[in-house]
Amino acid sequence: MLIRLSTPMGLALQVDDLKRQCEVHLDDTSREALLERHIRAATRIVEDHIGRFLLPISLELRLPRWCHPIILPAAPIRSVTEVVYLDDAHAEQTVDVANWTFDPSSTGGGVFFDDFSLPTLSSRPSPVRVRFMAGYDDQMQSGAGDDPQLLADPLDEQMVALLAANWFIHRESITELDLKSAPDSFWMIAAKRRIYR
Repeated sequence: MLIRLSTPMGLALQVDDLKRQCEVHLDDTSREALLERHIRAATRIVEDHIGRFLLPISLELRLPRWCHPIILPAAPIRSVTEVVYLDDAHAEQTVDVANWTFDPSSTGGGVFFDDFSLPTLSSRPSPVRVRFMAGYDDQMQSGAGDDPQLLADPLDEQMVALLAANWFIHRESITELDLKSAPDSFWMIAAKRRIYR
């Protein structure tokens, strides 16, 4: 189970860019709160669908048992901060960083254990936990783009724009015949960007 430990403060798509997509005048500030909500919701849907995080975020992967390796189902991985487990007394223990390594890949990466005798686990659910940072750079923050691996793909931003604009334009009551959850172009891009694990 993948748990979000933080909420990104930035936006994967700037409000003015969504205004252009929706043909809203840039000086019209009356709808900015609504447009921002659409951007945040669309970003979450895109991230959940393609398995990539569009902004830096802190995550925790919880597992029912030890695995070798532990595959992290997110991309891109910025860093692995710690590997912990609940011991047979249900207390959280930290695995020393000398006992594991992280091997990144384009689809996430894996945590490998180096000559480490895996301890007995708690009987409680999901006793093995890996905490890590994932996500592309927030383009509005200084230092964005320093690492080419953390540069956002323009196709991801376009998916957010298509989905958020569709919701904004079709926010009035419509019949089921007119209802489209997302434009076809969204699904075309999503098929290209999705990580299949």
